[in-house]
Amino acid sequence: MLNEEKIRLMTDLAMFEKKNQCCLRDASGYFKSDYISRGLISGLIHYTLCFLMLLALWVLMNMDEFLSTMEFERLAALALKGGWIYGAGLLAYLLLVVAVYSRRYEYEVKMNRIYISKLKHLDKRYEYQSRSRELAREGGRI
Repeated sequence: MLNEEKIRLMTDLAMFEKKNQCCLRDASGYFKSDYISRGLISGLIHYTLCFLMLLALWVLMNMDEFLSTMEFERLAALALKGGWIYGAGLLAYLLLVVAVYSRRYEYEVKMNRIYISKLKHLDKRYEYQSRSRELAREGGRI
């Protein structure tokens, strides 16, 4: 005999798993600081690569200016200015990454809690039915 409530619970759980599949496994294996650190390292690498590509593009666009006036002081001043721009941009980007990954971690932990509560509810339903069957076999009340 099929129990419609158990089928409904299992279907609801399967739909929840399918909808939130990425969230259920990603944050569960990390502490919050580790999860954010992973995002920071990834953000640092991505920002640095983007900055280097933009810098190479800018140097290629202004190549004639560099070749015509190659003075050490001017190049050193440009390098210092580029370093300041890189540092300020990196700081702003990493602060943004911390905010995003912190919110993402909280959301994923919330989804994990909901998923676990749904699993516990389904487990209690199975326990209730198995206990009812045992009592029925023993002649107790259902």
